[in-house]
Amino acid sequence: MRRSLMNIARKGPISGLEFWAAVVTGWFAFSLVWKGDNIDYSTERSSDQCMPCVDKVCRPCSVDDSKPAVSLGENVFYRDYPWKPLNVVEAGASSWKMISKKYRDGMQNDDPRVGINGMWRLEREQLESRVRDLKGKDATFTSVMRKLDPFSGVSYIAQVKNAESNELESFELRRKFQPNKPTLIDINQVDKKEIVYIVTPLSKVTQRFHLFLSRLEKKIYSSGKRSYEKLLFVIFGDTQDKDTIETVEALSSFQERNPNAVMEHTVIRGDFSRAIGLDAGVKMCPPGALMLFLDVDLSISPAFLDRVRANTVQGEQVVFPIMFSQFDPGVVESYASSKWAEPAKLLDENIGNDKGFWIHYAFGVAAMYKSDYFAVGGFALDIVGWGGEDVNLFKKFIASPTVSVMSTVDPDLIHIYHSRACDSSLSPDQYRMCIGSLSETIGSQEQLSNLYLHEVGSQYFAADDGN
Repeated sequence: MRRSLMNIARKGPISGLEFWAAVVTGWFAFSLVWKGDNIDYSTERSSDQCMPCVDKVCRPCSVDDSKPAVSLGENVFYRDYPWKPLNVVEAGASSWKMISKKYRDGMQNDDPRVGINGMWRLEREQLESRVRDLKGKDATFTSVMRKLDPFSGVSYIAQVKNAESNELESFELRRKFQPNKPTLIDINQVDKKEIVYIVTPLSKVTQRFHLFLSRLEKKIYSSGKRSYEKLLFVIFGDTQDKDTIETVEALSSFQERNPNAVMEHTVIRGDFSRAIGLDAGVKMCPPGALMLFLDVDLSISPAFLDRVRANTVQGEQVVFPIMFSQFDPGVVESYASSKWAEPAKLLDENIGNDKGFWIHYAFGVAAMYKSDYFAVGGFALDIVGWGGEDVNLFKKFIASPTVSVMSTVDPDLIHIYHSRACDSSLSPDQYRMCIGSLSETIGSQEQLSNLYLHEVGSQYFAADDGN
């Protein structure tokens, strides 16, 4: 049963303190088994470990009960099934990290990308060795994702490309808090020819929209080969409006330059609403469609689309990828100048703590099947303007007893910086989210504090010279 273990939910909510206590204790156990130290094993499991059902999500108490449970002390047990978050905060804390040969992406309170060495490098090498035992020595790793489940161990998803056939396979493995190799859970053949329906709502032609088309042209359609993505644009306006006509002309020009691109658009009347626009795009998709909600401020790659295909499972799993958001290039360049350094090349889309940060709290980009979208009720269409509709949909999937949510960082999903303004007519929650998002994208704490002190110092010395 494909990814069946991912859909078994824990029973009963836990507090934030309990969650982080489990993480710390789990990490301690993982460190011990990594070093080969002895751990007590208990074959007994008391009946009080079966907690009451919550929201029709129940733990089958018979699952793996015959296997030993790891115990580090009195009344400390680790579960044999994955933990399912029940709210946005828990989901953010359990997001996936991506590990390459050089870096580990996905830090929340530290550098967005850190080098791997020591235990991290050993862990990746052992994972690669385990997969090559199963696949063969010629397997080429394209990505490895890792998530610490404080109740069951460490989960991995490794994507491997066959050097001869160029086929892509996704390996799902899990390492329990026990001294053993990662256990294979599932192997999934990734259908690289499955069409991804990319839904994007538009209000009018802007420079950001032209740059979005330019990035698609460069990264997705430059090969001239047949594309397995279909672009669906929902334009707010009237067919006779100047802005609408310019938007349609821009899409027609893009189509002429890229005959391998498959695209379609529709025009709807009314004030711009992202929820209504995306819902209209969903209805343009055929039954059984794999959909990706995307905005014009984003940059994507073929590798990102392959991960969407690999990790979105109809009826079982949706993906809410975590994007890397760029800082204001003006602030970055000013900071570099104040440090007598070379101006930073922000638009090269590299990841670094001086370039931007992971938006762990944004859920606007999402991949799911059309059937799963309607199964949870879709977007709340009464939410107008900016913000809120994505969190609402995310919460619906979190509450689903059958569909799991994969929240993962993706270094090929970049939010390109753009200036913004927050409309004071927004609802209080929307306005608060808008201001918070605006302030986070200005620059890092180090950059902003340095620029402030540099400005204050300049004013001080200027006043001193005047006296």
